Amino acid sequence: MDKKKDFQSLLKYIDYFESVYDQMIGNPSQENPVIKEFVSHYPVYEDELNTFIEDVYHSEILMRDYVGYLEEKFPRKQWAIDDIEAADLTTLRAMLTKCVRVERFYEGSWGKFARDGYFLVILKRLEKLLDKSNR
Repeated sequence: MDKKKDFQSLLKYIDYFESVYDQMIGNPSQENPVIKEFVSHYPVYEDELNTFIEDVYHSEILMRDYVGYLEEKFPRKQWAIDDIEAADLTTLRAMLTKCVRVERFYEGSWGKFARDGYFLVILKRLEKLLDKSNR
């Protein structure tokens, strides 16, 4: 299967993440809308977020050496949303990989990345890059 088509399939989640982000902008003190509950201090995420993560794993967008790549690309700082908006496809893949894989070490990270707009901005940038490459 064409990798770009695999990546394109992730764009269907833009509306979902826009909805999550819009809920938080209107009321930042509310509880994170993508976390249904906590069980023994572990978050239980909404089904749509879990499905998004599964689709990311199946899309082949994830990078193996994302840590080294990001450390080389951003040697003096942690990357932020502004960096996502200027990222090329390789950098964007590394950023998404970090967002997805960090959950293994910091439970609740997916919720934070959804709430703070990281997944949304990554998907919008991916959409722009794929659109540009199709011209």
